[in-house]
Amino acid sequence: MKGLRIFQYGCGKMSVYTMKYVIENGGTIVGAVDINPDVIGKDIGEIMGGYKVGVVVDNARTAN
Repeated sequence: MKGLRIFQYGCGKMSVYTMKYVIENGGTIVGAVDINPDVIGKDIGEIMGGYKVGVVVDNARTAN
């Protein structure tokens, strides 16, 4: 998985497992979108529970 650059569409409970797997196996998350106003604007590291990622979730309804 090293070298893969992942864009995460949806950042709910199941996606947390996917994002953790990507990071723990050498991949990089380069972007993320969701429609849930509770996660829009949050760093995905915060959603995942303490990881340092630096990718902020954008609104899937307005993202270009």
